[in-house]
Amino acid sequence: SMAYALLDHLKTDPAAAIFHVCGRFHVEFFLGVLDNIEHLLLHDRKFQHIQLHRDEFRVVVCIPVDDDVFDQQANQNWAAFRRDARLATLADFIVFTRASAFATTHDDDQDDDHLAALLSDDVALDVPDDPK
Repeated sequence: SMAYALLDHLKTDPAAAIFHVCGRFHVEFFLGVLDNIEHLLLHDRKFQHIQLHRDEFRVVVCIPVDDDVFDQQANQNWAAFRRDARLATLADFIVFTRASAFATTHDDDQDDDHLAALLSDDVALDVPDDPK
């Protein structure tokens, strides 16, 4: 797993600073990789000597948005959107990027649906109320 590989590297180089890049699904709401790291630290003898605390992690989630939404001045919902309390539990930092800057070739509409919900007129987020 990603968590195992990260901890395995820290085991061999405890002073290492790691910059791990993955799809946002793997770290949103501090779940996925972070949960697995915490589980391994507690339950895998191989890693129990590693002293690692949650406050040593910084989670950054990048969300591509359409150009017309990216322009904060033109988006009348921007202020309400950025104050939505559910964004506070998404990550330590959220980076909004221009979707047009990335060419997508996959057929998966899940990201588009997720973004549409994130940026809808009623500022609703398509996320569980209690992610943990």
